[in-house]
Amino acid sequence: MDTVSATRSDPAASPAAERGRWSARALAGIRPRIADAAAAVLTVVLLLAVHDIPAMIRAHYWLDEAWVALSVRLPLADLPAATASTPLGWTALLRLVPGVERLRLLPFAFLVAAVLIAYAFGRSLGWASKPEGVLAGLAAAAGVIMLPAGHLRHDLKQYTADAAVALALITLLSVTERRWSRRRLAAIVAVIAAGMLISHPTAIMAICVASGLIITTLARRQWRRLVEALVTTAAAGAAVLLVYLGVTTRGRNQSLQSYWADYFPDLDDLGEYLGLRMSELQHFLGMPWPLLLVLAAAGVLVIARTGRPATAVALALLPVALVVLGLTGAYPLLDLRTSHFFLVLLATLAGLGVAGAAMAVARAFGRSRPGPRTVAAAVVVVAVFLTFANANRDWLRLDDPDKKTPAHETAQGDIRAGVRYIEAHRQAGDVIVVNTLGSFGFALYWTSDRPVLERNAYLAVGWTPGYPDRSRIVVVADRTGEATQAAVARAQKLATEPDATGRIWLVRTHVIPDEKHMWKAALATYVVEPHPEAGGQGVVATIRRRG
Repeated sequence: MDTVSATRSDPAASPAAERGRWSARALAGIRPRIADAAAAVLTVVLLLAVHDIPAMIRAHYWLDEAWVALSVRLPLADLPAATASTPLGWTALLRLVPGVERLRLLPFAFLVAAVLIAYAFGRSLGWASKPEGVLAGLAAAAGVIMLPAGHLRHDLKQYTADAAVALALITLLSVTERRWSRRRLAAIVAVIAAGMLISHPTAIMAICVASGLIITTLARRQWRRLVEALVTTAAAGAAVLLVYLGVTTRGRNQSLQSYWADYFPDLDDLGEYLGLRMSELQHFLGMPWPLLLVLAAAGVLVIARTGRPATAVALALLPVALVVLGLTGAYPLLDLRTSHFFLVLLATLAGLGVAGAAMAVARAFGRSRPGPRTVAAAVVVVAVFLTFANANRDWLRLDDPDKKTPAHETAQGDIRAGVRYIEAHRQAGDVIVVNTLGSFGFALYWTSDRPVLERNAYLAVGWTPGYPDRSRIVVVADRTGEATQAAVARAQKLATEPDATGRIWLVRTHVIPDEKHMWKAALATYVVEPHPEAGGQGVVATIRRRG
């Protein structure tokens, strides 16, 4: 009789045993994926629960959105000029969204991406167990979802993309630390190159990520990895310079620099400046800003203690980089919009800080198995976020135009309703005068005539929409008394032509107090008949000569 060797398995039993081992390994691999998929679905459901998406889509575009949206109606050849200070890639992506009224789906898509990436970041850290990783990921994602500043970022700008790209780079850095490979380093370079086309802060994040890699490998004397980190830095730097010099600098002008001048502090006043700006931002943070910084610092410590020192270094260097760039006048320091990515990272770190502290306490005081300890930590984390949500309940499902639109000091009105009113009542020979800042929204919603791009050095965006004389639409060139009077005089001349009706429509939005005095002087010899039913008081009026 044959006997089974002690050094090899029974050939007849081997296939079944092997199948059993494969099934166990497959099941072990599927379970974490199911947990991650369920967590991802949960984060998206929570996001949809606290963000009023229908209200976001229905709202008309305000000034800084209108000129971005208008770029999709201009010829493709005008795109480099029309994009102005907005990244060229972002303006190009808007052209892929079907329908002007649905363009805000793009920033919302990046908001969803930021939440999911925040989960992946928390999950990627070196936790003791997979449930701890899931809890950390959920806490990081919840921090992004609940951040009050995030409820303002439904505007048609690239700020949600800034946050998504920043989180993606930090997550890639964490994944690279977990399992170093040239492929992952190449992925970092690729994201930096692509990110530069849609997000200006990508350059800042690239500096921090590269510094984290170099400092950590140098401190550990990992010479081969140091060389690879330096090569990665060189490749990323080349990508940043190529996009910056070839694309980004085209949108910079003196008007834009003047606009941001208040956000470039002096070294002597830096401490006072930081305190002032953080106090201004506190309303959008949901908690006292010192508490947020403490929680974010705890999050950095959690990242370092879970085996991701390079990631911790990169995040710790980010505030330093922002201060240096602010002092040198290279990037606005602590503005609500341009620093949105930084606020999102702070919220992510705060979520990790809460989760890390809860798990540390559970491990210190609990003698039970890892599962019950994680459940106990989860209860604490949920309680903290429920408390935060209750304190900031006014921000949830925000549908408040006064909070959605940052320019409170201007008389805005509903330009979309105003344009539709004029389209319904205008006659063939009527003339229309549009003020400077209202021209973008007017051109966006006015479909009877196609606008053309006209260079305008007076504005930070560097251009305004214009129309040929045959359209009988006059755009005020600048917010000065001379430009206002010249536009009214031009409109009056067009209104007296043989085929004109003599009626002049006046469209004005985003009127600053000084501009009101200019209009009063320019219209001193005219009778102004307002039409408050057309988008609100002051948006639409008709004017005619006295007598």
